Amino acid sequence: MAYSIVMFMLRLILRLIARVTVYGMEKVPPNDTSFIAVTNHIGRLDIALAYYLLDRKDIIMLVAEKYKEHAISRILAQAINGIFVDRFNADLNAMREILRRIKKGGYL
Repeated sequence: MAYSIVMFMLRLILRLIARVTVYGMEKVPPNDTSFIAVTNHIGRLDIALAYYLLDRKDIIMLVAEKYKEHAISRILAQAINGIFVDRFNADLNAMREILRRIKKGGYL
């Protein structure tokens, strides 16, 4: 339920503030194939665009550990099933979770 609410809000906000044009979407692998996508991460909306464009529940979003401290970002990350990652140390638990989700067909 939380995921649906977050996605509704995300789509509404992006439609109000941006005109999104996508080129090359046909190059994205089919839904039964895992892959890794990377954004430039110029701003906060880069993350939202991945969810907006791919429209999949099995996106594996990596979230910096610093966002655990803030209630709103923690709730949003949990709603989209994000994985908190320690950016400064080898986070083996996060890597195991990422690999588990990729093996199930998730998009990283």
